[in-house]
Amino acid sequence: MAKRDQHLDAVKGFAILVVMLGHCIGRNHMNDPYINDAIMAVQMPLFMMASGYAGGMSRREILSGREFLYVQKKRVISYLLPFFSWVFVVSLFRPPGQMQNPFAECVKVLFRIDSGLWFLMTLFLIQLIVMLTELLANRIVLRFQKRIRGFCHAVLFLVGIAVAYLLCVLWARSGSTFLGPSFVVQYLPFYVTGYVVSAYVKSRLWEETGNASDGEDKPAERVRKWLREHGNRLVWCLWGVALIGFLVLVICFDLQSRENMMQLLTVMCASFMGSFVCFWGVYHLPIRHRYGLQFIGLFTLEIYALHFRFVDMLGFKDLGLSVYSLQGLGAIVATFLVMSIFSGIIIYFVKKIPILDLLLFGRR
Repeated sequence: MAKRDQHLDAVKGFAILVVMLGHCIGRNHMNDPYINDAIMAVQMPLFMMASGYAGGMSRREILSGREFLYVQKKRVISYLLPFFSWVFVVSLFRPPGQMQNPFAECVKVLFRIDSGLWFLMTLFLIQLIVMLTELLANRIVLRFQKRIRGFCHAVLFLVGIAVAYLLCVLWARSGSTFLGPSFVVQYLPFYVTGYVVSAYVKSRLWEETGNASDGEDKPAERVRKWLREHGNRLVWCLWGVALIGFLVLVICFDLQSRENMMQLLTVMCASFMGSFVCFWGVYHLPIRHRYGLQFIGLFTLEIYALHFRFVDMLGFKDLGLSVYSLQGLGAIVATFLVMSIFSGIIIYFVKKIPILDLLLFGRR
């Protein structure tokens, strides 16, 4: 079993805290053109980037349909089982007279996944696309093993992803809402970015030693040597540029508007820069500063499924509060604490019952 990356757990913990903060502000109708834009631009793209990075770390050479189905069976339990289980729970535990047929709701949610835990369905579909592309690339490499190696394998994978993404765009533009193709189009680039960095750049270039045969200095080995000597310094320079660029976009543009292609590209650019800034910065926090984030990162799915259900308990949304007022700040803190306490209590007791842990959180 691969060793768990505690740095990545810290990134996930930071991401879920950003999501919670966003709900504290947005659900209490305290939308701010700067803070809310920054949160909305980063929260889910960062989650997808971290998920892709984790997927790349656990990447395996899938060469047959049987191996592919074995991996997907585990993904069904981790993602789809809690997705549909929560539809059942919400349908059955409505107030008297408002109960709904849970089976009918499971069918309806397939055409409107944002009425459920859409992130889980979208993540399942995205990793399915990535794994299928990996399978096809691996089969091609196996077929032409003497001609296609290393760098060409990555090119094959990226070409396959580009074709799959184009098909998803066409699927979304067809007007179909089945399985939420618009979410796949929006978040697939972030997942693939994290996946490629961890599966190809980091593992094959940054960390691999490489062996030059017959005294020949291969190009790949030269790249590895340069990255080992200058890579971190270069990335930190890019991090600073991305931070400045992200702040400029947040201040100068409305990142909630996506009415035309230019606005969409602006939002995507801000999301990529903001997610990179958060990911790289949190990933490289000193160990003493990331203990709490690491612990929270172990329960991101559980917190994601529960926290927003308690956001309206204190009734702040109709008070017209401002983020920058003392009352608004108090409302945000109080809402955050209520969500955290109630979510923590439920998670604690669900973990005591293995069958509930499996059904609600996909934990085996």
